[in-house]
Amino acid sequence: MNHKHVKRPIQNIIFRVLACILILAIGIFSMNSLANLKKPPVKAKNKEYALRVEAIRTQPTDVPVVITGYGEVHALKVVPISPEVSGIIFEVNPRVDAGEIIPAGETLFRIDTRNYDAAVKEARAGEVQWENTIKRLEKQFAIDQQRLLTLQRNRELAGLEFRRLRDLYKKNKVGTRSGVEKAEQAFNAAMDQVDQLNKALALYPIQIKEALSSLASARARLSVSVVNLDRCTVTADFDARVKSVSIKQGQYVAPGQQVLTLADDSILEICIALDSRDARQWLLPNIILNKNRAI
Repeated sequence: MNHKHVKRPIQNIIFRVLACILILAIGIFSMNSLANLKKPPVKAKNKEYALRVEAIRTQPTDVPVVITGYGEVHALKVVPISPEVSGIIFEVNPRVDAGEIIPAGETLFRIDTRNYDAAVKEARAGEVQWENTIKRLEKQFAIDQQRLLTLQRNRELAGLEFRRLRDLYKKNKVGTRSGVEKAEQAFNAAMDQVDQLNKALALYPIQIKEALSSLASARARLSVSVVNLDRCTVTADFDARVKSVSIKQGQYVAPGQQVLTLADDSILEICIALDSRDARQWLLPNIILNKNRAI
């Protein structure tokens, strides 16, 4: 009895598994059959439709915009004037007064030029001195080169004389030892003169180069002195209106000290503070126009 009861549950499990597999197979087959019976949708065709529009010709027009405000008129170009050299004010233009107009190129004031004249003369004298020094060195160099040829010939003659007297004294006993020694001394002196002159000739190019450097320095000092002399006279660079004055004749001024203020009133500007309502009213048409263009 127990053996029969064990076989029945196994048979029931197998039957249930086979039934599930059969049900799944029937479902899959039914789904495939229904999918094959379904027809695909018809492709829709996109058509272009013409839109009716109305074109209007536009003409540009000027729209006056009036904005009221208050501001102060300023010159666009305002230049403070300061001397570039120091000294005593020697002369002041009588028209240099607040509100006066000074034409371009007219003198504003002059500084005492005596010290600067002396500096120019001193620098020019230094330039001439070094130019003469260079000429002297070049001329002396040429003279010493010619003199070297003479000394070299004297050395050769002294050497020949010394060797002749020495040979006569040694071989033939002609002459005296003191004569030979004097000839040797003359030969040595001639050799020393040639050596000294060669050393001097070697130094000439260096001396000329140093003199040229000193000449360049003297010319630079002369250039600065001439510029400083020109700076003693201050002129107006443009047609200017005198805005402020703080200078008098006999006053001592230093470089960078502001003494005048000039303004070019040919071009003026006015800084105006606008009311926000006026600004919005003026800007609103432009904003709408820009939006319409973007659309």
